[in-house]
Amino acid sequence: MDDEEFIDGMVAIALPLYDQFGNFMAALFCHCPKSRKTVADLENYLPILRVAQQSLEAVYQEMKELAESK
Repeated sequence: MDDEEFIDGMVAIALPLYDQFGNFMAALFCHCPKSRKTVADLENYLPILRVAQQSLEAVYQEMKELAESK
């Protein structure tokens, strides 16, 4: 959660993406001007972001396995 901590007037939420070993590899985030949404509003997007997080981690794993099989 970021409530104007990084950029004045901006709010954000983020979820980490991990590889199969638990190593951080990227972040999935949503940000917008505070005049449009609050951090509490953005929290409503967490279920959708969690689905995307799991999907992206699975795709990364599949791509890695495919690359290693060649």
